[in-house]
Amino acid sequence: MVQKKIQDIYPLSPMQQGMLFHSLLEPNSGAYINQTVYELHGKVDLAAFGKSWQQLVDRHSILRTAFVWDNLAEPLQVVGTAAKISLIEHNWQEIPLLEQQEKLTVFLQELRTTGFNLNKAPLTRLDLIKMRSQVYQFIWTYHHLLLDGWSVPLLIRELLGYYQSFTQD
Repeated sequence: MVQKKIQDIYPLSPMQQGMLFHSLLEPNSGAYINQTVYELHGKVDLAAFGKSWQQLVDRHSILRTAFVWDNLAEPLQVVGTAAKISLIEHNWQEIPLLEQQEKLTVFLQELRTTGFNLNKAPLTRLDLIKMRSQVYQFIWTYHHLLLDGWSVPLLIRELLGYYQSFTQD
């Protein structure tokens, strides 16, 4: 049996068409790369946190969406049946506090200007930086083609529900 890798294909909204056009015109501008940064205090269960994000990706098709345009009359968004999310862990505990803040500023800018390969889902990146014992900076970087400002708090609320569920069995 052949496994289906594409769940659906949609046209882009006019807003998405504009964002895609400008993203392709200036790929390193970071203009449509969004970031949310959270400072987390306490013990973080990394396995449960990663599993919670994967649950979000599995549940919400937009987080499994990529964009194609080569040799097409109109660009399309292609929803995959699956996408693997990665939680990238960093340990900056040995770096002095002031240098951590400077490094964080540079790191955030690098993530924005690096951007994403729009042809490959997921168009999101998760970084968890351990600043000191039980203090983390969590960075969620994603392309604005996927989400608007209204969607992000809803996804975070759902994520926290999953995390609570996974950490409390």
